[in-house]
Amino acid sequence: MRGTALVILAAALPLTACGTTSPEPSTTATSPPAAASTQRTPIVATTPTTPVIAAPDGVPACASGDLTVSLGQQGGAAGSIYVPIVFTNAGTAPCTLSGYPGVSLATGTPPTPIGPPAEPDTASATPQPVTLAPTQSAHAIVRYSQAGNYDCDRTPAQYLLINPPNQPTPTPQPFTAEACVKPAYLLLHVDYIKPGREI
Repeated sequence: MRGTALVILAAALPLTACGTTSPEPSTTATSPPAAASTQRTPIVATTPTTPVIAAPDGVPACASGDLTVSLGQQGGAAGSIYVPIVFTNAGTAPCTLSGYPGVSLATGTPPTPIGPPAEPDTASATPQPVTLAPTQSAHAIVRYSQAGNYDCDRTPAQYLLINPPNQPTPTPQPFTAEACVKPAYLLLHVDYIKPGREI
């Protein structure tokens, strides 16, 4: 019996030595992945490149002095404001508007641009020249993304500063808004000139 007990004990020892043990819990913390940023990349204020559309033969481009500029009825959706910019031929002969107007937020006296100028919405249909007889109008829609949607230093704007397409002389129109200056987020986008006063 004594020999039998020793054999059983010897057989049990390897089983005990090979038994599994629970691993020590890891003390290394894993950082969660960084959340995706919801802010847009700041865009430095520059003069946008606007496509130049050829005017019909014999009809000159509308000069700033031939046009009156006004703002149509504003509309809003999803944090943006849509404003028709209306150009009316105040001259005595037909003239043509082609492409995209220049638009900037502005403040002060005289009005000085603040923030980046409007970026042309070139993803839409191809612009076509619009010929205006005296007293006729054309329009372009500018979209303003409200500065309150962004984490930025803001400054009040009092005007939209508007240039007819390919014309250097701007016209200020009263417009209450804010501009992002630090960072200088792009807040304005503009569509091309279309016939009529507004949509």
